[in-house]
Amino acid sequence: MKYMKSLLFSGLFSCFLVACGGDSTPEAKAPEVPPPAPAPIEPAPAPEAAGEAAGASTVPPEPAPAPAPEPLTDEQIAAVADAANTGEIEQAKLAQKKAKNAQVKKLAAMILTHHTAIKQKMTKVFAKAKVTPATSPASTQLTEDGTKLLETLKTAEGADFDKAYVDAQVDEHKKVLETLDTQLIPNAKNADLKAELEDVRTKVEAHLKAAQDAQTALAAAPADKGAATPATTKGGSAAPKKAESMGTKAPTPAPTPAPAK
Repeated sequence: MKYMKSLLFSGLFSCFLVACGGDSTPEAKAPEVPPPAPAPIEPAPAPEAAGEAAGASTVPPEPAPAPAPEPLTDEQIAAVADAANTGEIEQAKLAQKKAKNAQVKKLAAMILTHHTAIKQKMTKVFAKAKVTPATSPASTQLTEDGTKLLETLKTAEGADFDKAYVDAQVDEHKKVLETLDTQLIPNAKNADLKAELEDVRTKVEAHLKAAQDAQTALAAAPADKGAATPATTKGGSAAPKKAESMGTKAPTPAPTPAPAK
């Protein structure tokens, strides 16, 4: 009887152990999550690309503006005016001798007359204002440019001279007008000198208009009015020139012999 109780007690104790988790079967493990893939590494830029990027991000500094020229004194203004008048007079004298076109000759005569009178009047204004002309970079440059132009004109002939002279007058009078407006009239201190410069400006403007008209006329004129158009034969080819046109006299035809009696 005691034996039976022991067996029953042992069986009940075994069942109790099983119910309380005595099962030795291992628990299933959760699947392992793979680690995240590393981010792709961008290749380093090529040397040229790196240089371009650096250049794009670096803006070169703007150059400093040129300093404004020092205002001219009345003495320096006098020297500039005298240099301009002298250059115009010498060029006009040369044009009176070498120009072939009538309109160019007329332009040169007007410029010569006006600038000679201006130079004489300016001399009186300088004396009254007790102004002695003093050189400056502006007057020196004007004198050098006038000398170079005069030498260039001396080498030109005929229609080439006419065109070179007129083109130079257009260019020079534009520059003189600009100089009058920006350096001479605004900086003149003496009232008489300023008034004379304003009067000169009116004449220079008239000279520029006349030079531009002559320039237009020369451009519209035919290259060579004296060039003759060669005659053509019925077939379209140029007819042969006569012996006289070539500078040789045509031979006199032999006389017809008298009929025999």
